[in-house]
Amino acid sequence: MKSAGVDIMDMDTIMEILNIRYARLRFTVQFLEDSVLPVYKASALRGGMGQMLLSQNCIGGSACEECGFVSECTVQKIMYARYEIQPWFGGEGESLGYIVSCDDSREQVSAGDGMDFYLYLFGKTIVQFGQCLQAFHMLGQAGIGKAHARYQIYRVEDQRGNCIVDRGQVILWNFEVSNVSSYALNRLQTMYQRAVPMKNELVFHTPATLKYHGSLLTRFDSDALVRAILRRIYCFDCFEGIETKPPKWEDRLPEILSQKPRQMEIRRYSTRKDERVPLRGITGTVVFDELPDELLLLFAAGEILHIGKNTSFGFGRYRIR
Repeated sequence: MKSAGVDIMDMDTIMEILNIRYARLRFTVQFLEDSVLPVYKASALRGGMGQMLLSQNCIGGSACEECGFVSECTVQKIMYARYEIQPWFGGEGESLGYIVSCDDSREQVSAGDGMDFYLYLFGKTIVQFGQCLQAFHMLGQAGIGKAHARYQIYRVEDQRGNCIVDRGQVILWNFEVSNVSSYALNRLQTMYQRAVPMKNELVFHTPATLKYHGSLLTRFDSDALVRAILRRIYCFDCFEGIETKPPKWEDRLPEILSQKPRQMEIRRYSTRKDERVPLRGITGTVVFDELPDELLLLFAAGEILHIGKNTSFGFGRYRIR
């Protein structure tokens, strides 16, 4: 099956466009005192990371557009990392270099309680791990949320379980970089080895902000989901400098048999805009009649890459049931 873009029916070609480097770091922190936490912690952690990076690196003031050090700025290289190849649609906006994710929904913690959150780093941003680690260390001293809940970093592990930080000791030689193509292929093989009866259900754990024909989706749509993952992969190819055309799916779209969408809105405080900004999306489950191996491979990659907008705040995270 050929298309005007990439022939994604060819499994080898799919593996080529999924040649995207990533590191998934699991942070385990311990709170230093009884405190109140924000409900959606990924936003507070992401915003706090940005503030700490600015405080430890910025010497040009807050007006980035007028700063003469923009091209050398560490903060820009992390928070607003540039594409190696400019996408056809422009591609300006949030950075593809990182994602902050946290599933913890507690609003109150006691001294000594632990919490996990995840930092995904992609491509050239991976080398900035040390800066991100320092930023989260400083954020722990300053505290997150309105109550400034303070914490200390207890442990950091990579996607293979290698210990990178253990009670203040940094062990960088344990750090390993992975590849999205290997992850996706392993997921597909594992499904078949375990004879998983259902490989056609996506479970969205965080809101997916998806636009389709100019409107924000309130229900899952097959074409919109396929377009979203293909666009996401194309963006990461451009970010990594992989020469490719925008991939297209010209085979039959999988039919949605059932879905249980739930609309969500999260209001986060934007330091740059000095106001609370609503972030909207849908969570829930969507069941397809059948997902061919090619689409399964692409959707498996999306488990790491996420889909939709606001992904730096952990939005668009799902898993194949």
